[in-house]
Amino acid sequence: MDVGCYPIHLANLLFKEEPAEAWARASWAPEGVDEAVRGCLAYPGGGMLQFSCGMTGPYDIFTRIIGSKGEMRLTNPFHPGEEDTLKIRADRHVRRESLSEGDPSFTPALRHIQEALSGEEWPHHLAAEDAGRTAEAIGMVRWSIGRAGSPRLMRPQPPADVPAPQCGALSARAKAPGL
Repeated sequence: MDVGCYPIHLANLLFKEEPAEAWARASWAPEGVDEAVRGCLAYPGGGMLQFSCGMTGPYDIFTRIIGSKGEMRLTNPFHPGEEDTLKIRADRHVRRESLSEGDPSFTPALRHIQEALSGEEWPHHLAAEDAGRTAEAIGMVRWSIGRAGSPRLMRPQPPADVPAPQCGALSARAKAPGL
């Protein structure tokens, strides 16, 4: 369910509400970890997210948003590069735009944070609120998977004779190249 946070987060932002219902199924690795998840989230206002995600399939982040008057197709809505596009179809017209101006994907977000902190612009949305909503929706998906008889919902615990990893900020920084 790791990469499933991206489409769920995007749907929550687009629909401006939290899902009311979830249906999901998972494929499991022998170790009890979900390798792939497919599902659907229904939103109170009538919106619906259909998604599939996983770590074992081909790399695919294509997103299609269908509305009552047309559709949008995004080749990479999460971390667009120079080659990524947005295609809008409405009333037999098609418009294509670039999703990136050549900057790394987080540059516009960092620019916005700087403008919000300096008082030049009001924050578009707060990560603390967004993350909580996304986590709740992921919880609904995992609950639905569990109702379908999945072997495990959480990562299996290591055997008692294996020491727990020490993951402090200093040890993580010491291992990072160039730091």
